[in-house]
Amino acid sequence: MKLLNYELEGRTGVAAFIDGSYYDVGSWAKAAGVEALGGPGPLSIDDVLSSGTLDLIARSEDRVAKLGEPIPEPRRLPVVLRPEKIILVAVNYAAHGRETHSSLPAEPYLFAKFRNALVGDGGHIYIPRSSRKVDWEVELAAIIGRRCKYIDVARALGCIAGYTIAVDVSFRDLQYEHSTKGYGPNWMKGKAMDHSLPLGPWLVTSDEFGDPHDVGLRLYVNGDLKQDGNTRDMIFPVERIVEYVSDGITLEPGDVISTGTPPGVGSSTDGPYLKPGDVVRSEVERIGNMENRVFMDPMLG
Repeated sequence: MKLLNYELEGRTGVAAFIDGSYYDVGSWAKAAGVEALGGPGPLSIDDVLSSGTLDLIARSEDRVAKLGEPIPEPRRLPVVLRPEKIILVAVNYAAHGRETHSSLPAEPYLFAKFRNALVGDGGHIYIPRSSRKVDWEVELAAIIGRRCKYIDVARALGCIAGYTIAVDVSFRDLQYEHSTKGYGPNWMKGKAMDHSLPLGPWLVTSDEFGDPHDVGLRLYVNGDLKQDGNTRDMIFPVERIVEYVSDGITLEPGDVISTGTPPGVGSSTDGPYLKPGDVVRSEVERIGNMENRVFMDPMLG
């Protein structure tokens, strides 16, 4: 099943995308008497995951299409709205390691973004006034579906609710050129700016998505192909990443783990870097595509 957080005519909710149409999940839950989704306020995928009702919804696809309110195509919000953790993996594709002249890591190298970075399909990527080297990285992102800690490789994929597309927008001058001498790259400043993680267009549940280890990824800027890779090139497969992250870190429903990018980033291909007006189109097989336009950050006061 494909689920999305949406906004339509001033209201928000969760929709299921079934056979080319959208159906409101909240109206289905009310008609079907699913009490776990009957709380106050608008429904979100975060609520679906935290309530443990994702499997029920996925098994009820026909009933969702029958009882859920049909809606016109809405504005798509980020796949999760309130993740406790957003964790990304650096240099997890061998070809990307070669293009960046990086030695391959012995274990996953992690960094983080925050909720301020989230933007949905069709949302804006912002260029902050302090950066002029704004880069792109298309990635496969896993969304955690249940609480887990110290999970082993054999059970790790069972912790994943589904997958979506992420674009790790990076600010290379802030990441590298402004680093304090002796302390290495400034990963937080170079990665965690506002509107720097498009996440969408929807959540494809694990049962529909299948094996994450042979999936094509592509990214275009203004129609020009920049990245074209496959998850076969991952150094650490998805289950190894989940095992590593969960060693001492409790993963909660709705947490995001973005699994690295294939080659073709601007900093390794002479750019040009992103500028206002550019359109970034990201694609992942079995998920679909997402488009985001680039703007200068309007908060300049």
